[in-house]
Amino acid sequence: MCNGVLSQIQVAGAGAGKTYSLAEKILDRYETKNNFKNIYALTYTNYAKKNIISRIMEINNGYIPNDISIETVHSFLLNEIIYPFNKLYFGTTYYRATSIQLSDKISLQKYQLNRLNQKGIIHNIQVFNKAKQMIVCRKGETKKLCEKKKLIVDYLVSSIDALFIDEAQDLDNDALSLFGELGKNIYLYMVGDSKQAIKYPNAFNEFVNKVPSNNYEILPVNTITRRIPERHLRVSNLFCSIGEQQTTISRVLGKIFYVYFTDKMFEKVYKLYLKQEALIYIRQENDNFSTKNGRIKFELEESIRQKILEKTSPAYDSDAYIKSLESCFINITKNKGAKAAINSFTKRFDITLDNNEYARLINDLNIDEKKKKLKCMSIDKVKGLERDLCMFIVDNTMLEYLFGIKKEINKESKRLYVALTRSKRDLILVIDESLMTDKKKEYIDIKFKEMNIPYLNSEYIESIASDDKGKL
Repeated sequence: MCNGVLSQIQVAGAGAGKTYSLAEKILDRYETKNNFKNIYALTYTNYAKKNIISRIMEINNGYIPNDISIETVHSFLLNEIIYPFNKLYFGTTYYRATSIQLSDKISLQKYQLNRLNQKGIIHNIQVFNKAKQMIVCRKGETKKLCEKKKLIVDYLVSSIDALFIDEAQDLDNDALSLFGELGKNIYLYMVGDSKQAIKYPNAFNEFVNKVPSNNYEILPVNTITRRIPERHLRVSNLFCSIGEQQTTISRVLGKIFYVYFTDKMFEKVYKLYLKQEALIYIRQENDNFSTKNGRIKFELEESIRQKILEKTSPAYDSDAYIKSLESCFINITKNKGAKAAINSFTKRFDITLDNNEYARLINDLNIDEKKKKLKCMSIDKVKGLERDLCMFIVDNTMLEYLFGIKKEINKESKRLYVALTRSKRDLILVIDESLMTDKKKEYIDIKFKEMNIPYLNSEYIESIASDDKGKL
């Protein structure tokens, strides 16, 4: 299938201006192309999609050309490959996709996926693999299957001028293999940072190391950061491999402190940071901090959804109808509790839930109001975000990587790198003693002194309070 296309892969660290640079490259491609094919800019999240749209409009006088489509990777694979060609390749038809919660048990999960597929519904966890099967030829496959794949690829080549993929480190092996194959026939520009590959820690690195040189140019690593202050970089560079350590062009020296959760100064600075919409984040929620921010987000799983629709058969949009019911579920749960909400709906629609459905609903709707937790986000959620002020709640796992007790390169060390590179100015590390297994304050104080990270002082808090008053 190769037609001599030379695609490109760019590795770039945190704060390197990847999104802005990508927008420029997309518009440059648009200006030079001499066909009516589409250019696709693909992102992993809707937030990143909004950023690309904003950047292109900023550069291009508020206008996005018709030939440029900006989508999430999932949306692209569904709309351009799976929906149009699934009948041809698999003999089945998908009408929509869902992201409902699945069971942790493999056997039950397979049952749920089969039920969805029989109804013409594909789950989002299947998208990468299904699309890969339709594009990538494997050893031992029949000539008939390979011809079907070629037909699909030929169609994509005829309609797509170029693919630009942002945050490629968030893709799994299946998605990378698929785009790697398309990049042999369609110009592909892929940018990512293996240091921020939390979900699939090794996939992007492995992909970069094995792509064929006759189809791909691996560009020099971009080690310049526009955002990260010098003081923060001294710490984050400890978690960069040789050749990927960064230098900054930020003129901000930056401030970095640590403080204990039980210290009165923490309460003061937390409230000030919260008022100034700082990024406050943690590896995972615990008894003191919640990443839910007081909201319940859930979707009725497909089996319950179908039971309700069979009883009601709404004449209008069934998706909109179910979403309205989900809102009712949340409201009743907040006022009367999860059990009351479930009982109300089972009686209203005269449906019966099996034990697993009931248990999962209770879990999804459960609100722990016995102890009011402090609001924050997860590290995974703040990836791609930035603020002047950042607060990182450090648990035992993160502290062991920070102090070099653990030195493995894995998803936890990469979470730490993400956590250390969000701030454009000030970063506060909050040590939650309740999460420390065997580390006393004396030891922690010595280690931070060795890293030249001072304890939070009252002068800094006063300066932040003064800044806050100045905004009023």
